Amino acid sequence: MPSVFKYNGNEIIDSSGKLGASTMDANQACVKTALNATGSAPIYACRAWVRFPSSSTITASGNVSSITDHGVGDFTINFTTAMQDANYAVTMMSGDDGSSETLYGAMFGASSSRLAGSFRFRIIRTHHQASATDDATYIGLAIFR
Repeated sequence: MPSVFKYNGNEIIDSSGKLGASTMDANQACVKTALNATGSAPIYACRAWVRFPSSSTITASGNVSSITDHGVGDFTINFTTAMQDANYAVTMMSGDDGSSETLYGAMFGASSSRLAGSFRFRIIRTHHQASATDDATYIGLAIFR
């Protein structure tokens, strides 16, 4: 039978191994210690993330069910479990390992959308003062809410 696990005197896991009546949140000291997070700023977890090449085949992900390829450099990330609303932040990184002279940027614009269940965006390539929608060999996104 598992031991009772207590934190600050509150039973977190009871003797049967079930979660106790106490609740924990991401900003409790034991969670911050486990995450090596110091200071008083609150912790907000990444709610979804994905890494894929422009072929839209998912290489690795969390809470991403699929990627829709709308054409060159135009993608939609579909969440396995939707966000509570569209008020989330997205951080993106894209690039091409084969060229140090080309800059790639991910952009949210007129043909894009941010919904609770998905996020549509475009990849823009800039090379010698010209830019165009393009595919990148590396695309990575993280969504925070």
